[in-house]
Amino acid sequence: METTIIKFDWTLLWPNLSALFAGQIDSTDGFSAFIVLALWCIFFWALILVAWKAHNARRIINQFRSFIQGITPDEFVKKRRDMMNAAKRLPNGFGQLWIDFDRSLVASKDGQRLYRTLDAAYFLMRDPCPQV
Repeated sequence: METTIIKFDWTLLWPNLSALFAGQIDSTDGFSAFIVLALWCIFFWALILVAWKAHNARRIINQFRSFIQGITPDEFVKKRRDMMNAAKRLPNGFGQLWIDFDRSLVASKDGQRLYRTLDAAYFLMRDPCPQV
């Protein structure tokens, strides 16, 4: 029995862009190059969009981290009013989000601790009253 070795030619997967740039879009080479080029454009547009959204998410997380940095749960009750005033200066509506979170907190009878009345998921949902 004879063994046959088949070598795969990767260049066959690369589109014939010269046919596309020559204006031969009505040929199979030109049309397939057009489709591949369109897919590349969509891919890179989506990649840029994801990177941009990830950068914005990191920026928002860092703003909130710096906002609460160095405050322990015991100090939180004492600095609550200062944090509310500082939250009003946060950009892009983040201050309002913090104010809504602060309004959901309930102080203990002795005033030394705060308890949450809402889950974090409430603040992450866009529509606080979803339709059932």
